Amino acid sequence: MRALRAWVLLTALSAACSARAAEDAGSQSIFAYGAGARALGMGGAACATEEGATLLFWNPGALGRLQRRELSLGHTSLYGLGFNEEFAAVAWPDYRWGVVAVGLRHYGVGGIEGRDDRNLLLDEDLTDLEQQLSLAYSRAFGDAWSLGANLKLRRQSLAGYSGGALGLDLGALVAPAAALGWQRAERLRLGLALRNAIQPTLRLDSESVRDPGVLRLGLAYGRPLAGLDVDGALDLEVAGQRSAQLHAGLELRYGVLALRGGYGYGRLHAGAELRWRDLGVDYVFEDNALEAVHRVGVSFRFGADVNEHRQAAAQARDDALQAQLDSAFAERQRAQVEDLLAAATAAREEGRADDALSSLATLLALAPGEARATALAARVHCDLAEAQEADGDFTAAGLSYRRALVFMPDHPLMLEGLARCQAESDRRAKRSAALRERFDRGLDAFGADRLLEARGEFRAILAQQPDDAEARAMLERTDVAIAHSVDATLEQAGRLLDRGLLDECDAALDEAAGLAADDPRIGALRGRALTQRRALAQRKAESERVAAARASAKAAPAAPTRPALSAREKAELGDLYQHGMAAAQAGRGDEALRYWELIWSKDPDYQQVAEHLKREYLVRGMETFAAGRLEEAAALWEKALAVDPTDERAQGYLARAREQLARTQEIFKR
Repeated sequence: MRALRAWVLLTALSAACSARAAEDAGSQSIFAYGAGARALGMGGAACATEEGATLLFWNPGALGRLQRRELSLGHTSLYGLGFNEEFAAVAWPDYRWGVVAVGLRHYGVGGIEGRDDRNLLLDEDLTDLEQQLSLAYSRAFGDAWSLGANLKLRRQSLAGYSGGALGLDLGALVAPAAALGWQRAERLRLGLALRNAIQPTLRLDSESVRDPGVLRLGLAYGRPLAGLDVDGALDLEVAGQRSAQLHAGLELRYGVLALRGGYGYGRLHAGAELRWRDLGVDYVFEDNALEAVHRVGVSFRFGADVNEHRQAAAQARDDALQAQLDSAFAERQRAQVEDLLAAATAAREEGRADDALSSLATLLALAPGEARATALAARVHCDLAEAQEADGDFTAAGLSYRRALVFMPDHPLMLEGLARCQAESDRRAKRSAALRERFDRGLDAFGADRLLEARGEFRAILAQQPDDAEARAMLERTDVAIAHSVDATLEQAGRLLDRGLLDECDAALDEAAGLAADDPRIGALRGRALTQRRALAQRKAESERVAAARASAKAAPAAPTRPALSAREKAELGDLYQHGMAAAQAGRGDEALRYWELIWSKDPDYQQVAEHLKREYLVRGMETFAAGRLEEAAALWEKALAVDPTDERAQGYLARAREQLARTQEIFKR
């Protein structure tokens, strides 16, 4: 009975193939019927879908949209007559090269009776085996297009005869929203697939049979609806002289469960999937005229998605560039230190103490505590002290010895020189023990930049001994130093105010007020800062009022102050970022800076642009500072703070620059 049923079914299949051959000048292979639970559960409407490794059997062009690696397996036992079908497919997307997929399909029939032309039984267990190996490649071109091809190697063995054939499928997928700017059709996809662009031709005995070309046009659209993810698909299949066939399907997904239904190949289809994390188990039911067909399959997604790989690679490139720039930053700083140290050494040897101290002040602002610089500064101050002592200016000599001892506190010769100058200064001024002690405290405070304390000590001395010329001279020098410090601090406060850094501006004004509380410029700057604070408070109150009104009306939350970037703008930023990285790696700093500034103005949080921009400002500030252009350096470091207000390096550079601006005239020079 089983053999009879198989003979009837084979006869029916042969008749169907002959009819198709008459229509389309060829005989469609069993593999013309696609594979994959999702596609078959939706009636074979899969030309414009974007999900699953089995896309290589339907439209290789759609493979380019896959985001994760996937393995898919399926099995079908047809009609209970020894007809078996299996497939396996794996897809491997890569953000750089595209998507590669490999598929294997197997179709076998056993228990076939072989008879001669007199209907005599020759063999009762013949087999028909058909296999197809597919190798597909697809690549997405932006968000709009995806193209692909599938090379097929087919082989069939039947009753001792065998043959092989080679075929090629082509496909494309387009997203109209990205291609034409149709934002309302964001989830619409259009597919085009040409199966057998190169037609496989099999020859088992004397006759060659080719698998005809088939054109498929597909449309797919999805959207959320009532808590469900709804996806619909529609395909139109055209093959030679045969009338067009329609395939239509629908999928409803809620959480881990998906239900599918469709119509295609002249019958109804239904299916379901249970997906837990990356593992999916599928079932398909087909209402076949001979007997219901049941298909089962599993799919497994693994690895990070394409965007994660892309971001990880971009992060790795950024980290490599970061390390390169960090190394260059450190090397440039070392070179600047060496250049400044060499300049200071040469100036000392040539007797230009002021120039030597100026170079050392710049060096110590960039590299605080640099041992060679502190030792050289102590020697230069000691040289000055010895020259001043020889000229009889014991007060100035004592001050120079004190400055030298700041760098080398326990140097015996410097301590001895300081004691000698103090004794001679006291002897000449005829100071009492109390006044000598007060004068020493004033000098110590002046040397340590405690200017208000120094001024108080010198004023107290002059109140008791008005004819003390050295105390009067030191008071004048202290007043000049205070004026310079106030000027520098107020200039810094003005720059901070212009950049909207109100808290930092207040701190600078407080510092200036501690030195010169009655300076009218302080009040003017405080007034400007207060005006800005009030304006900010008004804007904040208005924003809160609008947000509260929207919340009470149950409206959507207020939009962010910075508008969201469009897909095109994001792509442009990506191009600019790559150009900036290339320029930075090639050493074209000015070009890289322009790219970083442009990107940061549009999206301050874009990848690592803030870090690159901040570093460039820091490096340029160091270079201009080392060249003596203090104001320009301060402006660059303020830009770095605008990018990252918490950066400690920029804050430290600015503070030391402000100190040098105030102290260069009085502290590091005679």
